[in-house]
Formats: sequence, structure tokens, C-alpha cells
Amino acid sequence: MVSTTKKIPKTPIKFSVNLNEEQRLAKEEILKNKVTFLKGKAGSCKSLLAVQTALDCLFKKQVDKIYITRPAVDAGESYGYLPGDKNSKMAPYTDAIYDNMYTAYNKEKVDKEIRDGRIVVVPIGHMRGSNFSNAVVIIDEAQNVTKPQMELILTRLCKGSKMIFVGDSSQIDLTNKKTSGFDLIAQVLSKIDLISTIELKTNHRDPIVEEILQELKGL
Repeated sequence: MVSTTKKIPKTPIKFSVNLNEEQRLAKEEILKNKVTFLKGKAGSCKSLLAVQTALDCLFKKQVDKIYITRPAVDAGESYGYLPGDKNSKMAPYTDAIYDNMYTAYNKEKVDKEIRDGRIVVVPIGHMRGSNFSNAVVIIDEAQNVTKPQMELILTRLCKGSKMIFVGDSSQIDLTNKKTSGFDLIAQVLSKIDLISTIELKTNHRDPIVEEILQELKGL
């Protein structure tokens, strides 16, 4: 008889990128939560922290899958109709997440998890009726998720799962910025245990990015 017992790693997963103190504390908080709203300016490595945390949970057998989604909203330039299957259509929106996974861990291992169906892309428009059990769900560019979409995503949460909404309210690309549900939903749900908002403040890109953001503030 083949054993179905999961082989759980006994030592910490060795990631390619080491977390600083701010990120380490944020990760600890995410692991405690059911839902986390992870905020931060451009260059604060929000997405990298989200995928590192999700991969950690997957490799340690704490979850069975990682689901990735992102609103199909373009930053001022539309791709128009995109041919191909679901993954091909979503590729322009999810490639950045995969790049962060490759930065965080070995590409061959990540690609195997994708091939084996343990890392899955789910368009928001296809979520109706879905149930996310024993999984980490990453919602990237969540500042472009509308209020109704927020409710749709959050109500897919099942036992054994957690959600990480990753966003920056200064980078809303929606035609009507007031339709973003990111800040509002984070504030409304803050009273619920195991739901919290974390903001990363350290810039991990070239130091000039911080200066650029300061000069552009208020324009």
C-alpha cells in the first residue's frame, strides 16, 4: 500500500531572497491571518513577500495550492483582445507574479508546481461558484479590484485557506478611482479577528525611486 502521508520539510525553506526585519514581521502577521491587506508604495516588495509567504506554506504542506489572480485592468494602455486559453489571456497580468516566484525560489521547482496544478491562475471573472480550500490566494494589484469584486473574492474563502490582497492606492488604474474597493473594504473588515492591514515602507529598488515618488506626490 502506498503511503498518503505528506512529507513535511523539517528545516526552514531556503529562499533565494532573505527578508529584512520589516518583511519578516509582516510575514509572521500574514501567517496568523485569514485575510491580509498588504499595502506599500512602488518598490516596497509587496508582491515578492506575498509569493514568498505563499510558497513557504505550499512547500511545508500547510496548503495544497496557490491561486493567483489580478484584475484585468491596464495601466493606461489596453491590450485589446488577447487570443489563447485562460493562462495566455492572463499572462500580461500575472507574469510579474511568476517573476517574483522565480526571484524567491528555484525556477525549475516553481515551474513543476505550475505544471502539477499546485500553482493556478484564476481570472476574477471566472470566480463565481469557486471555492478556495486549503490554499493561499494572492490578489495582486488589488487597488484595481472594485467593491463588488472584493465581495466576490472574499466569499470564496473556505477552511484551511488565507487570502493576501496586494496593492497600492496611489496606483489605481480604474477609470473611476472611487470604484476601488481596496481601502474601503480593508477598513470595514479591520474589526474582524484574523483580518488585518499591513503596510511596507522600505524601498527595495534604486534609491532614486523614493525621490521620484516624493517629487510626483500631489501632481
